[in-house]
Amino acid sequence: MQILLLNKNLLYLFTALLFFLVTYTTKAAEVILLNQNEISITDAIEFKDQDILLELLKANPEVERIVFISSYSGYPLKGFDLADIIIDFELDTHVAEACSGECIAAFLGGNKRTLERGAKIYFKYIGYTADALREHSKTEWFKSDYEDFADYAEYIYKEGRSEIVDYFSLMTEQGVKPKFAIETLVNGLEDWWTPRRSVLIEANFLTE
Repeated sequence: MQILLLNKNLLYLFTALLFFLVTYTTKAAEVILLNQNEISITDAIEFKDQDILLELLKANPEVERIVFISSYSGYPLKGFDLADIIIDFELDTHVAEACSGECIAAFLGGNKRTLERGAKIYFKYIGYTADALREHSKTEWFKSDYEDFADYAEYIYKEGRSEIVDYFSLMTEQGVKPKFAIETLVNGLEDWWTPRRSVLIEANFLTE
């Protein structure tokens, strides 16, 4: 993986725009009341989803669990906002099919965290190649928001560092073993990492 203008020691900080910066096209999430005790979230997590979830929880106090049907990608850091709500309402979380991207942080908010048999949790950390950064620097959005490339590099550095801190803080708060948090960074750099159920349980990423 090539990252422009980076010291190798900062590699993890910049690739720590983490799973949150997946760039492929995604469908907007659906947040709906599945039954009296469950709310389901499907597809990519976006800005509005935290408000929808909060409204549903206030209107349905019997809800005990959030079910992620097949949730992936999404707007950067929105998973943390959902996790805050899930923690505050002391809810359980469950993956019915697949969870990656912003779903990872949201799922971590669960008190009891479970995985359907046959379902998968995917870890992948997306970094920028040198070519991608060069192309991005030519866009009107880039020119309007940053004075030069050095200004942009400073922004990426600060954001990457902040996201790593948030990620590890949430893992620690929810009782996940620090060694596993590091393994998700290392194993998810080059390809999608899908640890076995036994590994997820041993790390307390899954509680049962």
